[in-house]
Amino acid sequence: IHSELRLGELDPADAEQLAAQALGVAEAPEALLDFLRKRAGGQPMFLEELVRKLVESGALNVANGQVSALSLDDGVVVPRTLRALMGDRLRRLSDDERHLFVAVAVLEPPIAPELLATMLELPLPVVDTVVDSLSGRGLLRRDGPAAFGFPSPLAREVVLAELTAEDLAKLHRRAADAHASVLGDQLDEEADEVGYHLAAAGDRAAAADMYARGGL
Repeated sequence: IHSELRLGELDPADAEQLAAQALGVAEAPEALLDFLRKRAGGQPMFLEELVRKLVESGALNVANGQVSALSLDDGVVVPRTLRALMGDRLRRLSDDERHLFVAVAVLEPPIAPELLATMLELPLPVVDTVVDSLSGRGLLRRDGPAAFGFPSPLAREVVLAELTAEDLAKLHRRAADAHASVLGDQLDEEADEVGYHLAAAGDRAAAADMYARGGL
């Protein structure tokens, strides 16, 4: 039996109501709602699990039907439940879907289809078809006609957390090469981004050269 992530996005009002219900309060503080919007987007499963993690870690306390204490930062780790569910979901994707989904996480949204096609060595029509498939399942979201990304930042964090250091370094190298190939003579315009991928791939010398081209 497989567990499915509920990936349909909630509108802001419904997300606020779900957060309040998960805590057993009439109204969630704006600081908490802002944190949840940034980390979980409108994904109900992500939102519920993140709220549970905050409570379990002691970052959030509820007393007398109100949030009595709240301490938020970016160090809140991805709940293990989400990692397990997303890992199961990834294993059931086709090879092209899984590879594209992971590549999107490495490249950092929003991403142009041409860049992804180059990194994965896939024809652009195939990339568009796979993106449509993943978008239909709520795993990706189009950001306009020529770019796409994740519905929730947590989805990216979950994917990256499942990669080994060696695999992640290799993917960053491929990302850097893809940027260089697509940009050509305009490479200097995205030198900082390419430098980031080179540094993450462990090539500090090449990263330093690229940062210098970008003016850092």
